[in-house]
Amino acid sequence: GATGTYGEPLVWRGPNGNEQVRCLRTYTGLNATIRPTIALGRAFTSEEEAGEPVALATHAFWRDRLNSAASVGGHAIVLSGKSYRIVGVLDTSIGYPEDVDLWVPAPAFYHNGPRVASYLDVIMRLKPGVLRSHAQAELTLAALRLGQAYPKTDAGLGANIGPLREQLGRSGRRLLFLLLAIAACVLAMVCVNIAALLLSRGAERERESGLRTALGASPGSLVRLYMIESGLIAVAGGAIGVLLAIGAVDALKRILPGDLARLSDALVDSRVVAFTFVVSLLAALASGLAPAWIAVSSTALHEGARGVSVRSRNNRLRTAFVIAEITLSVFLVATALRLAQSFAEVASSPRTFQIDHVLAVEVPFPWSDDNSRLPNLTAQMLERFSALPGVTQAGVVDQYPLLGSTQTPVVRVEGIVTADPIHAGLRVASPSYFEAMEVRLLAGRLFSSRKPAEYVVNEAFAKRYFTDGRAAAQHRVAFGKSEKWFEIVGAVADLPQDPARREAEPELFTHYANDFWPLLRFVLRTGASASSLAPLIRQQVAELDSTVLVKSVTPMREKIGESEKDSRVRSGLVAACAGFALLRMAIGVHGLIAGDVATRWREFGVRLALGATIPSLRALLIQKIAVLAVLGLAAGMAIVLMTSNLLAHSFEGLPPVRIVTLAVVCAAIALAALTAVLWPLYRIARIDPATALRHE
Repeated sequence: GATGTYGEPLVWRGPNGNEQVRCLRTYTGLNATIRPTIALGRAFTSEEEAGEPVALATHAFWRDRLNSAASVGGHAIVLSGKSYRIVGVLDTSIGYPEDVDLWVPAPAFYHNGPRVASYLDVIMRLKPGVLRSHAQAELTLAALRLGQAYPKTDAGLGANIGPLREQLGRSGRRLLFLLLAIAACVLAMVCVNIAALLLSRGAERERESGLRTALGASPGSLVRLYMIESGLIAVAGGAIGVLLAIGAVDALKRILPGDLARLSDALVDSRVVAFTFVVSLLAALASGLAPAWIAVSSTALHEGARGVSVRSRNNRLRTAFVIAEITLSVFLVATALRLAQSFAEVASSPRTFQIDHVLAVEVPFPWSDDNSRLPNLTAQMLERFSALPGVTQAGVVDQYPLLGSTQTPVVRVEGIVTADPIHAGLRVASPSYFEAMEVRLLAGRLFSSRKPAEYVVNEAFAKRYFTDGRAAAQHRVAFGKSEKWFEIVGAVADLPQDPARREAEPELFTHYANDFWPLLRFVLRTGASASSLAPLIRQQVAELDSTVLVKSVTPMREKIGESEKDSRVRSGLVAACAGFALLRMAIGVHGLIAGDVATRWREFGVRLALGATIPSLRALLIQKIAVLAVLGLAAGMAIVLMTSNLLAHSFEGLPPVRIVTLAVVCAAIALAALTAVLWPLYRIARIDPATALRHE
């Protein structure tokens, strides 16, 4: 089976007045494809799927908004002036899509909409035993046949299929993979650190291991003893981690971007606890294996040659662990710096528009209403908004800068032949939008609503495609396979849409009356605050049309700031983990040097008795730390360079590894290592040569 869906905001006339609700418009084939689980009532019938005024309520909407009304089939609600009958309530297990209140069949005339429409999310259910590759081949063949049957609209179009689960998580997959990779690096550092600390403690337990062996303990029993000890530590740490996670989930929901799939459903349940338990046991195995092996190797009751050999292996293992910690710290710190550089470069790049003293007003319009009503309503809103006290300019646009693109059709430029199709953003706006945002007019003039269709291009489009020496206003464009040409009347400065990139993509703007786009976004240049103007704005919209609601009235700076949230979150999380990694590395270095001082206490005392000085002993330790730091830095830098292209591919806009980045990493590692050895260096001054000689 196959079906299609699209989202639409509608206005619900509830007991407390009009409220905006999120609706999922559905098409025929819904039951055969999605097979929704119904908690109350029934699903849509085949006749209702074709466009009847019925609805399925989500369980949350039924519980919170309708107060769990007893009657399902007879309950009617009014959505954007039209009455709908609720026939069923979806089960709580339904998670597709997120943040939807109602499922409503698309209007009947939408089932035979224009072929150029590209707003549908198409969902298919494969038959049992059908491979995805076979389905993809059939879909490609179908697309080819459609292109031959409808060359003006479908020629050159293709289709790709993929698992629905992957599509749902696409928006936040990179961020979640980044979090998973960071967590894995931190877990690896913790395991290495615990293993190093257990090795340091194992040096003090050599006599205990030898005594246990002399009293009949087998190597297996010693291994079990050490593994049980490390297991108890790991399980206790895992339990504390679960308790902390329970309290941290709500904080992460507020910190992470709200468009992450199923973020609202995130919780610590039995699966998370079980996974944590398994990871804790694996961490215990990873961190306790080396100390257990050392314990089995150390079975002598006295310090002979074998004890020295075991202690040497112990020191070599601890040294390797510390180098591994430094290596992971270098990778995390370098990644954090690169993400911070990317965020800083984008945030500090000069803007071609001004957002100070500008308000963003969002007014969603029902898709299913008469398209001809929207231009008139938009013009009336602009007129009323312009007359509000303190407002100097009011404009409208389909999407604000840095918050994503909208439509991207194939464009042909008259007289320009390109090897690849030109995909450019198609934007709708009012001429006053550019004035309200103080966007510079680079050439020609702005479009006029009195002409059937005029277009303005941005600077990126003009530089890339108007290369014949003629002015921008002397060109014409066509869309797709159409032979209808439209006039270019001017060029404006770039308005970038991707917050991760400083460079804007080619775009064309036309008057809002020339293309239907129901998500109206107004910009008001004013010295008044959002709180003072919001009631007046809502009043004006309500007077014009009671079925339309104002979604939000916010300062443009705050609205644009939403585009930077993802970058801030990534940089902040990696920076926090990098700081934690430096702390763990410092603990590991401290444990190594402190253990080294403890095991060489008498050696240092003898050296002092034979004429060595405190500074010379300290120089020995500093030299050892320097060697470890250099080895760890070299290994870490190698990993950073090897993964540079991979990270740049995964996170667009990530700057390359620079000398400044490497220098800062070296300085951070050196400072952390030096801080870690301050106490062991201080302890050396307390060595008493006489005591050391008496022991000898």
